[in-house]
Amino acid sequence: MSIRLRPVLALALCAGLAGATGLGTASAAAQSCNLVTDDKGDAKGAAGAVSDPVVDILSADVASNAKKITAVIRVEKLAATSANYSLGITWRANFTIGDTTYAMSAISDRSGVVGQTSYSDPATGQGTIAGSAVAVLDMAKNEVRITSSTVGFADRVNIKPGTAVTDLNVLTGGIFQSPKNPVVNFNLRYASADTATGGKTYKAANPSCVAVGK
Repeated sequence: MSIRLRPVLALALCAGLAGATGLGTASAAAQSCNLVTDDKGDAKGAAGAVSDPVVDILSADVASNAKKITAVIRVEKLAATSANYSLGITWRANFTIGDTTYAMSAISDRSGVVGQTSYSDPATGQGTIAGSAVAVLDMAKNEVRITSSTVGFADRVNIKPGTAVTDLNVLTGGIFQSPKNPVVNFNLRYASADTATGGKTYKAANPSCVAVGK
C-alpha cells in the first residue's frame, strides 16, 4: 500500500538533498544503488531507549531525469504514525552541489503527508525551492520517496548530466512541542532519531535503481 498525498510548496528545513538520475535501459550491474547505508536497530525513540522501526534508516538513494528529481529513504518498517512521535515524523535526504546544500523532506503529521525541498547557501542564506514536492509513503517497500521538479532548481543550479552530487546523508526524527509554551505552533521542534552519513558521490544522469517520479 502506498500513501500519496498533496504536493506543497517547500518549507525551509535547512539541509540539503541529493540529486541524481536513473536510466531504465541500463543493466542492473551498472546501476547506482544504496549510496547510503545504515545499521538496523539503531533508531532511538523519543525516550532514547528503544529503536523505532519507522525512523530506522537502512539505505538511501537519489535519482533524476530532465524533469524530476527523486530521493528514496528506506526504513525497517514504515508507517505514517508512531507512538514515539505523536505530533509527526520526518524523513530527510540531504546533498551538496557546489557550495549549496539541498534537502528533500517528507513530513507525516496530523494534517497528512507533505513533501518539501529547501536549500542552504553560504552566500544567500536559506530558502525554499520554487514549485512543489510530492511525498509518497510506500508501506509495501518500506520506502519514503520525495520528488521535486528540476525546474525549481534551475534558478540556483543546472542539474545537467555529470553534475557532482556530494555529501549525501539522511536523517529521520519526530516532531515535539516545546514544553515552555505548548500552545504556540512555532515552538515545534524536531528530534533526531537516526542518521546515515558517508554517502557516495553521485553523478547526475548516471543510471540508478530509483524510478524517478514514482
